[in-house]
Amino acid sequence: MIFQTERIRLRPIRLSDAEAMFSYAKLKDIGPKAGWSPHTSIEETKVIIKSMLKDDPRHSGVYAVTLLDDVLIGTIDLHHLSPHFSGEIGMALHPDFHNQGFMEEAANIMIMVAFECFHLKRLEYRHFKDNFPSERLRQKLLFQYEGLLRNGFLKQNKVIKDTIISAMTNDDYYYRHHEHFKRFKKKLVIAGCIDTEGI
Repeated sequence: MIFQTERIRLRPIRLSDAEAMFSYAKLKDIGPKAGWSPHTSIEETKVIIKSMLKDDPRHSGVYAVTLLDDVLIGTIDLHHLSPHFSGEIGMALHPDFHNQGFMEEAANIMIMVAFECFHLKRLEYRHFKDNFPSERLRQKLLFQYEGLLRNGFLKQNKVIKDTIISAMTNDDYYYRHHEHFKRFKKKLVIAGCIDTEGI
């Protein structure tokens, strides 16, 4: 399934995206902020993408975030899915494309997918307490802060981190933030499974 605005495209990730992913996944400040270790080789990136391509009922599948040239600049997904109930959004973006609103657009699309395609009742957004860019993005995406999970995440290097948890419910999506998503739907050029009728 593909989703597109006038600036970005979301499409299923491909093994051919390995080089583009490795260009940022190898950086020391990207993976650790999200709980995963930097990639040490393009071969490792290929192994990770292959794992992303496996069918998993608790996962939306990983989407490549691209500009309209179709070159991957980041990834986004829904994981820990319990269909018709809950899930969690996750994302990563090449630092060359930070602070330009690309991930905000991608995340708005995935929020719509969560509620309109997977029919979730609750979508969670988690980030480390000291990840301030993720905190700013969370606010832009209208997730409601719910609390601090003390010692809430065990990283691959065995470091334990405090984690902020926020969430959006289906009532938030369909009622409280209806106008926000109605405006965003008008930006969609390709809508996939998102209902744009009557907006």
